[in-house]
Amino acid sequence: MPDGSTGRLSCNLANAVGANGTAIEQNLHCTGGSVRFDITSNAAARGAWLSGIWAEADHGVKGNLSGRVGRSGILAHIAGNGFAARMLVRKQGDREFVTMRSFTLRPQRGAGTARLSVALHK
Repeated sequence: MPDGSTGRLSCNLANAVGANGTAIEQNLHCTGGSVRFDITSNAAARGAWLSGIWAEADHGVKGNLSGRVGRSGILAHIAGNGFAARMLVRKQGDREFVTMRSFTLRPQRGAGTARLSVALHK
């Protein structure tokens, strides 16, 4: 959490991969205590490069997504109006790990950071 506290979340993830294997849509919904977020990303890969859009509905944050796809997963950067984040997605067996670190870039309100780590399994 932005205040440094941690908490447990309950999350659901839905991934849809395009027929040609180069496009992915991801919807991640998590709730826990007073925390709730709904992340949607749509991206396409060209070779090892990834680009698309990303949005978090509950906080009204959205931006462009760019990154690389490799054997160990996806490393993406997200940039929007007053917001930037780094996201790592990797699979290991039947688990998927999503780690995200965001940076609020609004000097008039102070700069804040928050980190999210989610381990999902089927």
